[in-house]
This record gives sequence, C-alpha cells and structure tokens, in this order.
Amino acid sequence: MKDLRADALEIFKSGLKAVEAGQAVRCALRRSGSNLTFESIDHLSSIDISEFDRVFLVGGGKASGAMAEAFIAAIGPENISGGAISIPADASVPDLPLCIDIFEATHPLPSEGAVVGAKRMIEIADAATEKDLIVFLLSGGASAILPLPADGITLDDKVETTKLLLACGARIDEINAIRKHISAIKGGQFVKAAYPAKVISLIISDVIGHRLESIGSGPTVRDTTTFADCLGIARKYRLLNKLPKSVLKHLKDGALGKFAGPEDIPESVFERC
Repeated sequence: MKDLRADALEIFKSGLKAVEAGQAVRCALRRSGSNLTFESIDHLSSIDISEFDRVFLVGGGKASGAMAEAFIAAIGPENISGGAISIPADASVPDLPLCIDIFEATHPLPSEGAVVGAKRMIEIADAATEKDLIVFLLSGGASAILPLPADGITLDDKVETTKLLLACGARIDEINAIRKHISAIKGGQFVKAAYPAKVISLIISDVIGHRLESIGSGPTVRDTTTFADCLGIARKYRLLNKLPKSVLKHLKDGALGKFAGPEDIPESVFERC
C-alpha cells in the first residue's frame, strides 16, 4: 500500500511539473544568438530580435509571473526595454528586471490595482512603433486580472456584471464574450492599440477546446462574437433587467453601430501578430 501511495504521489508531482508555467515557456521558446524560435503543438515561428529597436514584455493571468521569469531567463534581461505584468495578489512576486512594472490583481472579480496594470499595458501599446516588439504572456484568469472597463462603464459595473455571469450558469465562452465587449483591452483591442508594432503571444490555455479568443478573453486575438451575440446571451440567461444600466446601454449602442467594437478591428491589424 505504501508503494502504491508513493507511486501515486510521484505521478501527481510529475503531472504538476509537466504543466508548470515556466516549464511550458521553456519548452516553447529557444534562443540562438538574436534569433528566437517559438514552438507550439502545430506551429513553429522564428523572429530576430536584433531587427527591433525595443522589446517589451506585458501580460497577465494566474501563471503570468512564472511565465515572465522563464521568458526573461531565455531572452536575457538586457534585451528588455520595459513592460508590465499583472499577477494574482496572493501569488509570489516574480524576480523581474526593474524596467518591468508588477501589478497585483484579484480573481475572479477584478480590482482597482488590476485596472491600473491594464492601463499601463495600453500605454505601452499606444507608444509602440513598427520597430518595436511586444511579447504578450497570457494564462487563465486574465479576464479578471486584466480589467479595463470601456468608456462609460465603471469598475463596480464590471464587478457586478461578472458576478451575474458567474452565477447564471453561462459557459466560459459566453461569459468572456460579454467581458470582451465591455472592455477596452480584450477581444483583440490590445493589438489594435499596439499596431503597427509586432506582437507575439505566448498563451497557456485553461479553456476546453483551446479556443484562443476565449482564453483570458483574447486581448491579442481576433474576436468572432458581436454586441448582438452579447445581448442574446444576456437574454438567454434573463439578465437584461439585471445588468448595470451602463453595461446594457453599452451593449445596445454597440449593436446599433454607434461605435466600433472588437468585431470591427480590421484584419490587417492582426497581420502583425
């Protein structure tokens, strides 16, 4: 019995090691001189960092700290110009270069500190040029850890909306569809802010089926949902009379085409990803 227990414990530890965030980054990233090679299950790409004036590191999620440490170790701190990483408030603080700002966030409900971190990431994106490279580290939990309410929506509105969505039985892709459409960073909007800078994403999935647009609400991924879809989800779960007024107005105005949303980002923007 003792041997069976020891074997089970060893299997469990091996499983944890195999999915450890830093290990995942180390397996996916190789460096040879100034050349970086990124490898996933079905894709292999390389990039020469010497072709860029600056390299920035941004991102968030439950595993973002460990991912950032592994990435810095691979690329070398001397090659990083700056960045911003949001981590869970109860996570250990990663050992990162001083040029990278670290923000504490809460999960599953967003917090003010996380908003400050997301704003800093958008500032970096807005200031980037076509000669800059931005590496975005994303893992599960980023939907809450990277909150940036859209114009006219407060953090309290976003928190209330998240509570309603989590309690109503909606699927994660449905929850994240609404999160994207009341955000100024999700649903590919980070990439829109960064354009024409080059953006590379390293993503650890916590979503069944690994749909990239659903992981962390896809800040660097093209969104296929619409404002109309969001209203349909709210109707399906009888939330139309429960959502904060600002959120419902935002979704309705977006569906009427009064302003551009994630679905309106041009395809050309994602060609730099």
